[in-house]
Amino acid sequence: MGRTRTFDLESAIGTATTLFWRGYDQTSLADLTAGLGIGAASFYFAFESKEKLFREVVGRYIAALEAAYENAFQDATTGEGVGTLLRHYADVVTDPAHIPGCLVVNSSPAIYADDVVKQWLSGHREALRSRLEERFSADLAQEVLPPDSDPRALARFIMTLAGGIAVEAQAGASRKDLYAMIDLALHALRSK
Repeated sequence: MGRTRTFDLESAIGTATTLFWRGYDQTSLADLTAGLGIGAASFYFAFESKEKLFREVVGRYIAALEAAYENAFQDATTGEGVGTLLRHYADVVTDPAHIPGCLVVNSSPAIYADDVVKQWLSGHREALRSRLEERFSADLAQEVLPPDSDPRALARFIMTLAGGIAVEAQAGASRKDLYAMIDLALHALRSK
């Protein structure tokens, strides 16, 4: 007969998300079991491993960012969508519910030591970059962008800016600081 789970899985994943936000390596099994109020055996029964729980947490985080992307670009110009998306991300990385920064960026040293997780995350990043490039390509075809515009470079610029937003939040930049940085980038895009 299998064991019965004695805790709420959604609540446990929420708690684990808060703990992992400080970084994968900085979050020990002892931190997780104490935060979830369960023993190690129950933890392994519910989640199999720390890495598997981390993947679940990051998967949900990425899904939320992908939903934000969809919402940002509904009935919006590409420039407006980019602005909405970047401001949403600035809100996430400065949310006082957790330490500053991005869940993924805060864990990057551990993530990039694991080729499988690195490839998984790279796939998500490339999919977002590709979607941005497609939007910029459509704008170029519709002559919304100047004819010398490079959709690929523009998409990479936005992805680099997003990474910088996360790092700046880690370094103590306020939401207001990040919004000013975003406005500057959007101004540069409009001037293109």
